[in-house]
Formats: sequence, C-alpha cells, structure tokens
Amino acid sequence: MFTGVTSGEGPLVALRVATPTPTAVVLHGLSPDELWEYAPQLARTDGYSLAVTERPLAEMLAALRDLP
Repeated sequence: MFTGVTSGEGPLVALRVATPTPTAVVLHGLSPDELWEYAPQLARTDGYSLAVTERPLAEMLAALRDLP
C-alpha cells in the first residue's frame, strides 16, 4: 500500500525495478479519475492487481488486519 499518492506514477514506476513484484498494489489517497492513465496497463504488463482508495487510512488498515 502506498499512501499520500497523487497520481500513482511514481510508485508504479518504482515497482518496475523492485524484486520480487507484489501480487497486489493499493494506492491510497486518490480517486479512479486521478489515477495515472498508464497505471492499469502497467499493472497488467507487470502482473499485479491494482486498486485505488480514498477510504480513511485508519479504517483501511483496520480492514486489512481483519483479512484472513
């Protein structure tokens, strides 16, 4: 999860050099309309799921902790 994101470009480009590549990436703090236009294709090409959320951070982290 990346927080305080403005478009998603920076984190997603940085992931291109990260090893291993995560299976899912959550960009916190932006709406789907604010998402970098190339982000979905980059996620598909690199093989990870991509999600964006504007849900409050504390609520989001609590929900992630509740996952099995």
